[in-house]
Order: sequence, then structure tokens, then C-alpha cells
Amino acid sequence: MLKQLTVREFASLPPEEAAAYLDAHRTSPEEQLKRVQVKLAMFEANYGMPSPIFMQKWENHELEQEADFFIWASHYQHYLRLKGISNER
Repeated sequence: MLKQLTVREFASLPPEEAAAYLDAHRTSPEEQLKRVQVKLAMFEANYGMPSPIFMQKWENHELEQEADFFIWASHYQHYLRLKGISNER
């Protein structure tokens, strides 16, 4: 297993080593999609609504500005990018 670096450790790497570190820790789009789907499922179960409905309410300012909702929106946008779906209005 590869060692995880702290932000400070990563920032101190020479550019070539930083690039190699990123390459070694890169996950495939398929693996990223699986991971984000698990995260979305957790939010959906916790808040009792599917992500598309959440996102519609979030974008229409119908929800409080809770930290979880910022994270959920970020994960959902990442999911849409991975699926090649535009969330532009």
C-alpha cells in the first residue's frame, strides 16, 4: 500500500515527485464513480430524498445551508461529471 502524504508533505515535494505521487494514487473513473455513488447513497438514506431532488431543492434555495448539504452537492456534481452529464441550467 502506498503511503498517504499530508498536505504539507505533498507541498514540499519537487514537481517531478509530486506528479509521480499523483499518478500512483490516481483512481480510475470507474472506481471514482463507485465511491461517489456510495457517498450519495449515504446522504440519500440520511436525508430521505434522492440526489436529483436534493439538488433541485438546493439550487432553488429551499434548504438550509448546512455543511452536509455543501458536501452532498459537491459529491453529486462530481457524480454528474463522471457520468458526463451537464448540470448547467
